[in-house]
Amino acid sequence: MAALTSDAGQRVYLYRFNRSVPGKGEGELGAFHSLELPFVFGTLRDSAWHWLPFTPEDAALSNLIQTYWTNFAKSGDPNAQGLPNWPA
Repeated sequence: MAALTSDAGQRVYLYRFNRSVPGKGEGELGAFHSLELPFVFGTLRDSAWHWLPFTPEDAALSNLIQTYWTNFAKSGDPNAQGLPNWPA
């Protein structure tokens, strides 16, 4: 889908979330499908995720992801002044 959209002349922003699940399950689970959701929605402290020992670095990553996603929802571009550039 991304290649087709890009071929049509539209900007495409892809991401690969490779933050491994923190804690004991890191070796077995790694960065599994949907692990980015508590980061995207700022729910790292939600009881559904209590089994994961999130760190202050995870909280910072969550804030960054939320900023990118919010910017993209507002303008179609995740980038903003003061953020690391997310190339199209």
